[in-house]
Amino acid sequence: MLEARARPAKHKEAEAILRFYKSQNDPYVLPRPLKDLQDSAEKGLFFVVEIESRLVAVSGVFDLGDIPFVELGGTLADKSVRGFGLQTVFFGLRIASVVVHQGLDIRMLTAIDPTNKPSRRNTLDSGFIIWPDPIPELFEPCVACNKRDSAVSVGRQCCCEFYELPQENARSEVKQLLADVNHAHKINRVRPKTGETLTVTVESQLLTAHRTVLEDFASGKSW
Repeated sequence: MLEARARPAKHKEAEAILRFYKSQNDPYVLPRPLKDLQDSAEKGLFFVVEIESRLVAVSGVFDLGDIPFVELGGTLADKSVRGFGLQTVFFGLRIASVVVHQGLDIRMLTAIDPTNKPSRRNTLDSGFIIWPDPIPELFEPCVACNKRDSAVSVGRQCCCEFYELPQENARSEVKQLLADVNHAHKINRVRPKTGETLTVTVESQLLTAHRTVLEDFASGKSW
């Protein structure tokens, strides 16, 4: 059985996180500027998973300028921990962090390469629904994307598909997160292909100082 811990990233860890992204060289994860990683961590919106102090997975929430949306993106896991469903754990933590730190008026979206079937499945399982007509502002960064030409060649505006999270689904995901984390703040995940178990200890004030707020949100309350 593997033991890991999930926690919010620290501002000073942004450079180490950037190195992790570069070392993995994953074709599905678009690069993020260092400042984006720093800003996300500063706001309590970026999370990491470690095994024996070794970084094995990362995921964040990123502001999108003046529009009232944030993007849940940048999820990347080392091959040693893929298959345990860490992306869904990250979705729960990030949704909860947006509720606590950015309020209920901010809408949540994510973007997935349609050829990345595991991420697409995890996104749908985490309450997101396909967004057939995204707002034009979301396509502005595509101008500088190195995948733009290939996307345009097949009649797409972007290499990714956009998904949005209805608030009722966000409530359900927060409720599930609170239910999944036991009294010791642990989540047990099983890798279906091998039967291995990964126990993730969640170290976050979301589950302590902010738990009542999240319970209120999960029960349908607004403020």
